[in-house]
Amino acid sequence: LARALAAFLLALALLVAALPASASRLDRGEAAAPLAGGAASDPAAYLPRPDERWLEVDLALHEVLLRAGSQVVRRVPAATGRNDRPETTTYPGTYSIYRKVPDFTYLPDQGVYIRHWVGFDPEWYNGFHSFPLDEWGAVVDDRVGIDITNGCIRTGSSADVYAFAELGMTVVVRGGEGRSPFIWPRLHRWLLRAV
Repeated sequence: LARALAAFLLALALLVAALPASASRLDRGEAAAPLAGGAASDPAAYLPRPDERWLEVDLALHEVLLRAGSQVVRRVPAATGRNDRPETTTYPGTYSIYRKVPDFTYLPDQGVYIRHWVGFDPEWYNGFHSFPLDEWGAVVDDRVGIDITNGCIRTGSSADVYAFAELGMTVVVRGGEGRSPFIWPRLHRWLLRAV
């Protein structure tokens, strides 16, 4: 039984690896416009209105771009998801901000505090926030420019990102293609489509 299960999982993993890496909700015929926080369309296809304020995340450069139309208002160095499990991955896509929490907030599963949380991915609870902090508010880890978070986007300028962000604002996460050979996010999305 164990060998049959292992053979089945290997065959399933090979099948999923053969699927296109860029399968998005748009590919599955779902709505193309940003929906109440969830990823909605191919981030490469997003074209902002000339007067629109929005946020862009460049996963390859580890930057958050505060934008007005096509102009970059500010670039903020960031750290992004480790991408070693589905729950630690920052997924490319087009989202909208659904919640803002300015308070000093404890994350019990990580044993740290954060400030200025701006939620944009309700499926995985990903958002922008401060560097992790101890109980006195001192920074625990200020590394940026690497994939190290549990999926959120952390930055030393979280107060500025928080002030710029508005509920319903578009967030476009780009550049995740080829970051890791990690199969579980693709397997998870394939399994969700199969259900």
